[in-house]
Amino acid sequence: KYGKACSFDGIDDYVEVSSVADLEYTGGDFSVATWILIDPLENTGGSIISKPWNGGGEYNYRLTMGPDNSFDVFLKGATSWSSGKIKNFNSGVFYYIVFTLDSSQTIKVYINGNKELSTTHTITDWTPISKDASIPLAIATTYPYGERWIGNTGFSFNGTIDEVTIFNRALSEEEVKALYKSDLS
Repeated sequence: KYGKACSFDGIDDYVEVSSVADLEYTGGDFSVATWILIDPLENTGGSIISKPWNGGGEYNYRLTMGPDNSFDVFLKGATSWSSGKIKNFNSGVFYYIVFTLDSSQTIKVYINGNKELSTTHTITDWTPISKDASIPLAIATTYPYGERWIGNTGFSFNGTIDEVTIFNRALSEEEVKALYKSDLS
């Protein structure tokens, strides 16, 4: 969006961010924001942002797109929660997506500065069943399995991702709107 975005082919491209405690959500205030542009050839869906707990299929949080270009937010501790399908996107258009979490278990999802969802999740225990193995955060794929992962387009995003930002606080609606309207050039 601002000249330094990353393009992903939906097959074997992804970015890995070293695991640090600040990237994990374990209750409290937290926000994740990013710009995405879906490639017109994308038709299988995949993860936009994913923070695995471990290699056993447990994910702390994921922003995932379905094959119909809809997306959802998924959270997991000892139990899991999903927003369900939120909205369908058109390919070839940039969208600014933000989800915020707060200590009252409220989750809000914004698209292009507009609130699309405000609800509560049901997770009270953030300890994953199969432990936290400090797996890196992944951008444009569900989990960076390397060679075992290549070619599984249902897990990887085909398009452009920019300005992935994680906050240790729940952004307000005004802050989300201001970030959407800001020009970082």
